[in-house]
Amino acid sequence: MGKRFAARLFLLAFLLAMPLAFAQVTPSPNPATVQITNSLCQVVSLVRYVAGAIAILAFAILGIQFMTVGSNPMAREDIKTKMGYIAIGMFLILISNYIVAIFLPQAASCPFP
Repeated sequence: MGKRFAARLFLLAFLLAMPLAFAQVTPSPNPATVQITNSLCQVVSLVRYVAGAIAILAFAILGIQFMTVGSNPMAREDIKTKMGYIAIGMFLILISNYIVAIFLPQAASCPFP
């Protein structure tokens, strides 16, 4: 009975100590890393705003062209194709934070305005 009790006590102590062994500590952020991440976030935001503005402007210009093209089916299809490309580009701009975070994990903490 004594060996069995000792084995159970050892097993209980081992199981209770495991969460302590797997505890993760949060490392303090390196100031240089924080500065690089902030700069990277600013660059990504700037690129997103500029590309978004260009895409909206191009979409508006193509919309006006589409309305004024008349009955030329080739020109209409060309404009529709360009609008599709702009829509894909706007979607990529929308998910740009996630794309950058794939290649640079430290940029995953960038706020998405």
